[in-house]
Amino acid sequence: MFRRPPSTRLTAAGRLAFAFLWLFICSFPIEKTAVPGLGNLSKVLGTFALGAGFLAVLIDGRIRVLTRAYAVLGLFALWTAITLRWSLDPSATAMKAVTCFQLLGMAWLIWEFCAEERHVIWLMQAYLFGTLCAAANTLVRYQLAHQTYYRRYAPDGFDPNDFALTLALSIPMSYALALRAKGRRSWFYWAQLALVCLSVVLSASRTGFLASCVAASIIPLTFASTPRKQKLLIVTGAIAAMVCLAAVVPASSWQRLSTIGAEVKSGSLNDRGLIWRAGLQVYRDHWFAGVGSGAYPRSVEPMLGWPTGWAIVAHNTFLSVLVETGIVGFLLFLSFLTLLVRVILRMQGLSRMVWAVTLMVWFIGVNTLTWEVRKPTWLIFALALTQARFARAQSRPRLRPQQIPVAPQWADLEVRA
Repeated sequence: MFRRPPSTRLTAAGRLAFAFLWLFICSFPIEKTAVPGLGNLSKVLGTFALGAGFLAVLIDGRIRVLTRAYAVLGLFALWTAITLRWSLDPSATAMKAVTCFQLLGMAWLIWEFCAEERHVIWLMQAYLFGTLCAAANTLVRYQLAHQTYYRRYAPDGFDPNDFALTLALSIPMSYALALRAKGRRSWFYWAQLALVCLSVVLSASRTGFLASCVAASIIPLTFASTPRKQKLLIVTGAIAAMVCLAAVVPASSWQRLSTIGAEVKSGSLNDRGLIWRAGLQVYRDHWFAGVGSGAYPRSVEPMLGWPTGWAIVAHNTFLSVLVETGIVGFLLFLSFLTLLVRVILRMQGLSRMVWAVTLMVWFIGVNTLTWEVRKPTWLIFALALTQARFARAQSRPRLRPQQIPVAPQWADLEVRA
């Protein structure tokens, strides 16, 4: 029989599974990298992480109880698979359903093997390390004039918009960890923030730039409760960053970013308006069950009249879910997000601020990107839910002095929310 594991302890098998999970998450920002003879780096590490996780559960004979949010997320994954029965593009639906269950497995690994709050922080650090590598790669490509698109830069295989949002999601995490780090360790986070901001501008992604501005809002939101020395460092760093961006970033990047207002006002958003209207037209005929997960490109292709074979994705996560999985899948997805928001709002201090801002960054970004089955999306979902588990444990009734537990990881950085 399975039983719930101790809350602050990992066995040897659990530590091995966590190590593979750390490497897997570290690969997200550089997931397009190929391993000779094995294929995609992220898929290889993900396979090892899931295998090690299942093995650890079998060896230890215990499993952690899941919450309602995970149950709803599981139902959403199941519904994406069920849509295969009526899908307009069965092969695409099968691929997307498999991806969805793989991501659900990743989310379970985070829930199962984060036995302490520091484990959540370690996984955040893994993501930050990956973004640092990806940002450094972008700078190298910029120096070598290896453009992804015309005067836009991103790592090999990455779309600049997806890449920019991947980086923007790391900003609240990195800033919070920089505040709590002591000594030289904090310089890793400040360096990561600097390289990420520079890379976002080099990508010339308007969506990524807006998302990064929202991510940076965590600075004024926490500034009042920040120690005086760190305030001086933040102000100095911000001034230096602006000078560096003005000196290093090419004029072409600024020119493209300056068109944000015009694109929003016109409503075209690089022809996304046409794709959205076509999707809504399809939805009217398939409102209940959808056209099948992953079948959005096939469903709108006849109306748009573009060459067969083009991947005309929705460029909006919520519209993609609505059209592909119908009102059933959309309500499941919305129900999960509602539960996630409630969980975050129950947190306290800096942890609540970090995940609230991160979720807002995600929301801004996915309004022009199709990200319902992207790894960073499910990562922030799982990390926030796991962080909330520790927040609930810390909010239990006060114990007598001799029973007071060790101070939580974020305790020295509590802010008024």
